[in-house]
Amino acid sequence: MNVYKERVFMDFSTSIKEEEYILKVKQFIGDRIKHNISAWYRNENFPVSILKDIYSEGLMGFYETGHKMEQEPMANSIILYEKLSEISPGFAMALLCHAQIGLYILYRWGNIWQKQEFMVPGIYGQKLLCFANTEQDAGSDVSAIKMQAKRVKGGFILSGEKMYITNGVNANIIIVSAVTDRESLEKKHRLSLFILDERNTEIKRTLLKKSIWAPSNLAKLTFHDCFVPEENIIGNLNNGFQIMMKAFNSARIAMSALNLGTALGAYKLALSHACERKVFGSPVFEHQAKSFEFAEHLTKLEAARLLIKKAAWMRDTGQKYILNSSIAKYFTIETAKSITGWSAEILGARSVLLDHPVNKYTVDTMGSVLGLGTGDIQKLIIARFMHMWDNWE
Repeated sequence: MNVYKERVFMDFSTSIKEEEYILKVKQFIGDRIKHNISAWYRNENFPVSILKDIYSEGLMGFYETGHKMEQEPMANSIILYEKLSEISPGFAMALLCHAQIGLYILYRWGNIWQKQEFMVPGIYGQKLLCFANTEQDAGSDVSAIKMQAKRVKGGFILSGEKMYITNGVNANIIIVSAVTDRESLEKKHRLSLFILDERNTEIKRTLLKKSIWAPSNLAKLTFHDCFVPEENIIGNLNNGFQIMMKAFNSARIAMSALNLGTALGAYKLALSHACERKVFGSPVFEHQAKSFEFAEHLTKLEAARLLIKKAAWMRDTGQKYILNSSIAKYFTIETAKSITGWSAEILGARSVLLDHPVNKYTVDTMGSVLGLGTGDIQKLIIARFMHMWDNWE
């Protein structure tokens, strides 16, 4: 007996709703971001007040209907993060950590009380979220986390340090990972996730000087015998690793769009320059060797966009997308590295000036390489899940 599985086909056309969303994003960036971004860069501080505007424009990615939380399709989010990153990769990253990681974890695994207490203020832009997971000796290998959560009456005492935490300096709500089962032989079952807020005064925040992702901030968080009540555990005890992996798989799609926006911003700078700057009597772009380079990189940009759209479509239609999420992340990392470096070469000596806009793309690409798993981590995931590939036999 032949059994035909119902197939869902991907539509490459842009729907009317998507067109409206694109226009809304562009208008918001033009009205609220472009003319403020220089000041935000100088202050090296993500403007938390902008979160309320992001919500009011329907761009947060989550919304509340009655007492129920809903998430926008990833097809919308990839538009937002691409367009934001084209203007400011650092601004896009701060929002991504707040919404696509922090809010998403609460949306998927938070209980009713946690959603009302912590997620709702985040959705409305009243509070900023961060996700404190990385440690000095635990980055790509999440199972190597050492921060301890000791059980006491009514909850846990957290002790340890977290490093390189985006939004860590001024986040009102912190989702943090810690070891709750030191005796487990299986490292994947040692971790739990906890919610902390500004009432936890035992947290010391240290601003880290950095070269990437302005105007977001990066912090070291030191937890000194910090008490967390039992009801602040997200999901089940000792299930933090599984939650993080699923959250990262989802966020990598938005991160891929951020990478694409970074590459696209640099590409447009190079194209504008090449059309205006004359070399040997004609614009740079009219020299065949250079026009071929622009053609090659445009092909990479379009391929990247299609990989991102496929991963988002698979997620939105309820399909298994872990393979496609990592493929998109890996390809957009390589695309951003290639195009931002090449763009600096096209722009010549001016690209070494600190205040030249191409610098934010070339420098911020290093953050894109590291965020949510390096290229090698993505290749490891791709190799592990190749059996999910459509053409696997």
